[in-house]
Amino acid sequence: MAVRTPVFVVCSPLERVGKTLIARLLTEFLIADGRTVESFDVNSDQPSLVDYLPGCTTMATIADTRGQMALFDRLTRDDGTPKVVDLGHNAFERFFTVMAQVGLVEEAHRRRVQVVVLFVASPGPAAPRAYAAVQRWMPGLKLVPVHNEVLGRTLQRDQYPARSGASLPLHIPLLAAGLHRIVIPPAFSFSDFRAGKLRMITTSYRFEIESWMKRVFIEFRELELRLLLATLRLSLQP
Repeated sequence: MAVRTPVFVVCSPLERVGKTLIARLLTEFLIADGRTVESFDVNSDQPSLVDYLPGCTTMATIADTRGQMALFDRLTRDDGTPKVVDLGHNAFERFFTVMAQVGLVEEAHRRRVQVVVLFVASPGPAAPRAYAAVQRWMPGLKLVPVHNEVLGRTLQRDQYPARSGASLPLHIPLLAAGLHRIVIPPAFSFSDFRAGKLRMITTSYRFEIESWMKRVFIEFRELELRLLLATLRLSLQP
């Protein structure tokens, strides 16, 4: 069974839902696993992911054809390097419209690349409508809802249906407000924190952040296992 190169698109049609934090965590999870990662910051209003992880993040645009071709060419390249896209809310509709028009999912599949969209579920009508639209435009896309508990623990999960076991929701546990303020500044690095380089953090805070990170990383690990199992099942079909 050939392992497909993963491309994770972290997105929401809304701002201030924790999207960039999730993209940071996913990128640093892959780095902590000993893998080289290539990340892309597609935020038309202001840089986001590149502020936190400049060493592995490239600013990208889909505002013109040249930018679209450059980005999609990188995303469909089967080079074994996982890729993470931090897709800004202002670029959300255009990104998926162009993605559907050019048949990116099908082209990626032919090149042994697996595109996985991590859609941050949010309360209100706008996000479920956008989720349903993406499902409708690209039936073959792996669309995974992400339930970020900072937005509420009782989101209407029936509004974010999963098409398969590989698309079961991810859960980002709530981090206490005081700790959230520690991890949000660009100067904070999860990798440096895990390596014990940020010594100004108290022992109690360190324990809580470590526990939270461990739970998040387990969510990512289980997602990868579900995707691998789905690929294996597909390869065994006659």
